[in-house]
Amino acid sequence: MIKLLEKRPDGICLYEMENDQLRVLVTSYGVTLIEIDMKDENQKKTNVILGYETIDDYMAKSGTYFGALVGRVCNRLANGEYTLNGKHYHAAVNNGPNSCMAVWKDFPTKTSIQKSKATS
Repeated sequence: MIKLLEKRPDGICLYEMENDQLRVLVTSYGVTLIEIDMKDENQKKTNVILGYETIDDYMAKSGTYFGALVGRVCNRLANGEYTLNGKHYHAAVNNGPNSCMAVWKDFPTKTSIQKSKATS
């Protein structure tokens, strides 16, 4: 089940995803993982994430990318173009004739999760 736990005034949300084996806390701030609780051999849930405890901690230490799923990539878009689901897109050309997504400023800190499937 996916549940919206918190929506901050700055628009950043904290979501919880949970089943009988796993609990995940993730933010819309770069799709940053805050916590992953997994059951050990004694069925005790233990957090296995190396990172910070709160969204504010991640924001204060921007640039570390701890827990961030959305981040710099090491690939280029030929001619700054791509097609996704039948729709053609143009990106900034910033690496010769190509678009190098790794140079997008603060890309991992963008809010990325939509509420469409979350329950409050």
